[in-house]
Amino acid sequence: MVDDNKQDQLPEGTQPNGSDDINTLTRSEKQSQSIENVSKTSEVVDGEKDETVPDGYYLPDADSDDSFGADMPQALLEFHSPTSAAINMPPTASAQYLTWLIGALAVFSILGMCFFPLDKVVSADGRLISTTTPLLIQPLEQSIIKSIDVKEGDFVTKGQIVAHLDPTLSDADIENLRVQVDTDKAEYERLRAEADGKTYTVDPSNSASVEQGNLFLKRKLEYDAKVDSFDQKIAEQQAQLKNYLASIAVLRGRVKVASDVHQMRQKLQQEEVGSKLSTLGSQDTLMDVESRLITAQQSANGTSKRIESLLSDRTAYIENWKGSVYKELNASLKQLAREDSEYKKARLRSKKIVLRAEQDAIVFSISKGSVGSVLNAGVPFMTLIPVGTGLEVEAVVAGDEVGYLKLGDKANIKFSTFPYTQYGGAEAILTNISADVFQPGDMTQETNRLGAAPITFREKPFFRARLKIEKYTLHGVPNFFHPTPGLTVSADIHVGKRTVAQYLMNGVVPQLTNGMRDPQ
Repeated sequence: MVDDNKQDQLPEGTQPNGSDDINTLTRSEKQSQSIENVSKTSEVVDGEKDETVPDGYYLPDADSDDSFGADMPQALLEFHSPTSAAINMPPTASAQYLTWLIGALAVFSILGMCFFPLDKVVSADGRLISTTTPLLIQPLEQSIIKSIDVKEGDFVTKGQIVAHLDPTLSDADIENLRVQVDTDKAEYERLRAEADGKTYTVDPSNSASVEQGNLFLKRKLEYDAKVDSFDQKIAEQQAQLKNYLASIAVLRGRVKVASDVHQMRQKLQQEEVGSKLSTLGSQDTLMDVESRLITAQQSANGTSKRIESLLSDRTAYIENWKGSVYKELNASLKQLAREDSEYKKARLRSKKIVLRAEQDAIVFSISKGSVGSVLNAGVPFMTLIPVGTGLEVEAVVAGDEVGYLKLGDKANIKFSTFPYTQYGGAEAILTNISADVFQPGDMTQETNRLGAAPITFREKPFFRARLKIEKYTLHGVPNFFHPTPGLTVSADIHVGKRTVAQYLMNGVVPQLTNGMRDPQ
């Protein structure tokens, strides 16, 4: 509300009761009235006009007792002077806590700089190298080039055909060698069964095995018949020996009886009871029985010797037969080994007419030659560089940073071709650090596998480091891309943790401790 004693100070169009009657004025009248009021109330400091206030504008003094701006409604004040309206607006609740918020953020920032650790890394530039020797593709024997299916720089997968050679050995020759190997193998198995006294097992699907099976049966029948013949003769002689032994036992009894009878006859003759004729008769009987006993004993001894001879002949036959079998077995084994070796060579030569890549690789070079030209045996035809496996990173480390490194440190590998944040890279581990420092002049073509030393190290010493790639984290790369030796990379080797405050102090403290020490 406007005080009654200040009614004369109210601008025209404003009622003493505080009601705004300015709506009854036209727009031009409002503007002229506002300019007239402002011009009447402009202040002059020390008799001079304030240069900071443009003509036609009124800036009330802070200690002025003029309550025009303070008593004017906010809506009218915004129209009269937007600056004064903004100054007179009451502070918001959020503005009251803004200072505290800024202060808290500053405190938390300082605490974060002092206590929250960050990774400390040593960066090293280098490239991928292969730890495996290059793959050499060469013919097994002198051959003629039939076709070359790749060119230098091509990526080949394991088992992919890279060239065809004209075969020097026909398929018919290989088949003949295979049949000969099957025959020799069947013969060896048959002889092995004969030597071990086992039955030979026939493979019905193999004609050579069937033939050897028939031969086994024939030889077995012959062997069994011969042995049975010896056994039969031995049995006959043993039967005769038994008869002779039985006769000998009987004759020995009769000799005893005849001897007793003869003694009794002699006694009777001495007593003149018996006649001499009876004595001679008993003596003749005794001599006859003894003669028959001797004959039986001789026959028994002869039969025993014949049995021993037959047994010896039987054993000799068996041993001779086994010896013959073992001799044939040895010869068959040698023949089988020789034929199998020839067959394997033939198969290998047959396979080598189609040259294939042993593993995933890049075709590095192809010898000078064209379709129809002759390749000599053992002469390298192609050189392949393996990819995907056996790759390591050889990098250079600044001499003033190598002290942070130790074997086993983890590292992130970033490929120069692909941004790390978008495509990823690889994970590696530090496996080797050169034993001595290298000077830029020491990096000759023979000793430097990195090529020219990096620009950052051409004027200061550096060390060489080797990192083993443990896992690739690449994603989203083109399908045709494969890590190959020679790709330039950078390695971020993790060597520890530190805070932002430590990083800042590492730059400030040396200046404080080493500065202002010059004698001048």
